[in-house]
Amino acid sequence: MARSLKTALKSPWRRTRLTRSLASEAGLQPAAQTKAAHRKLLMESTAAMAAATRSREWQRSLSLFAEFDLAEPRVRPDIALVNAAVSACEAGRCWPDAMLLLGDAWRRLGCRPNLVTYTAAISACHKGQQWRQALHLFAGLGARRLAPDNSAIGAAISACAKGRRWQLALQALQEARGALLQPNAVVYNATISACEKARQWEGALALLQGMVHVAKLRPTLVTLNTALSACEMARQWERALQIAEADFAQAKLEPDLVSLNVVIGALGAGQYWQQALSIFHGLAARGFKATNTTHTTTISACERASMWEEALRVLFLAPTLDAGSYDIATVACARANRWAKALDLLTSLRQGRGQPDEISVGAVMWACELSGVGASLENSLAACMLSPRSSMRRADKLPLSMVVGPSAAAAAAAARTDLEDSRSRMLP
Repeated sequence: MARSLKTALKSPWRRTRLTRSLASEAGLQPAAQTKAAHRKLLMESTAAMAAATRSREWQRSLSLFAEFDLAEPRVRPDIALVNAAVSACEAGRCWPDAMLLLGDAWRRLGCRPNLVTYTAAISACHKGQQWRQALHLFAGLGARRLAPDNSAIGAAISACAKGRRWQLALQALQEARGALLQPNAVVYNATISACEKARQWEGALALLQGMVHVAKLRPTLVTLNTALSACEMARQWERALQIAEADFAQAKLEPDLVSLNVVIGALGAGQYWQQALSIFHGLAARGFKATNTTHTTTISACERASMWEEALRVLFLAPTLDAGSYDIATVACARANRWAKALDLLTSLRQGRGQPDEISVGAVMWACELSGVGASLENSLAACMLSPRSSMRRADKLPLSMVVGPSAAAAAAAARTDLEDSRSRMLP
């Protein structure tokens, strides 16, 4: 917007200005004199704002609200119009504007915010990475005599997931049950997601079972994918494969690409690299196109099984360069003492305008040391030097020992640890 919402709302009322764009949207004269005309103008304006938000033009929706607010003092915005504006803030992740509107509804517009208002504001805070503010709003619903519904609870639990506060998510679900509210699939999905992000796989599986057997709800694709990911991230690959084999069939759902990416990762963790490759090569027959995540996960499955040649074949099938894939493929070559191949990968990454990092450089150093070619290490890595902050440096300006650490072995060991810790973050 040319003018911020905050500035627009604090401007003096303009009694002579006509809302030209709003009149065009609503097909009405904004200076309506009768209550019926006022109500119609509000309804048409609210519909125009909602339509703009649905069309991903949330900035236009907020502009319409600001123009309405400034144009005609005799037609005050009602709560429906305020809700449309807060929903636009939610779509645009503009949590400060959502909070401003929430307060302004009370203080200046004389509107009493309802559950829809607070739910949209909670969601705006959640999407704006302000999970504490979202939970603060949710906690205040009781004091305002507003009973939360599934939409409000789902938004609050999603905020808990964003803040990795899985205990609070479970507490919110329990409180919903205690209030005799039947949580729906969206609420369960949000709670399972909170457990997944906190790597609480047992909690995720318990929720899945409770959803099916207690709440009598049918899991959705989102439900099963989130439970799959929770198990894979916690390295519970056997449980992940069990979900893939049994739960999808019971729910009569077909895995999508997200599901298959996680299954490939679980197979790799279990050293079932051949099955992982079979799924990878069968994606086209299922109607899917492999993404960078798919390639990275499949390469990781091959690397875990020391199948460096297969890892390289998958790498070179990738449509674009991906530093994570190169890291894992480089480690695969290093484990097989293929230091020359590892160096080739670094060269390919640089030629493709990628940037090697400590993992790939450390893996090459590890391979060179294992192969007894440490004497040529300085010359081999001269074009791939990295500072501790991952910025490229020239070899003639910094000694190798200062760039990647005091010894090749230490750097390689650190790289290997970093790689293991980053595997789960490479999954969706």
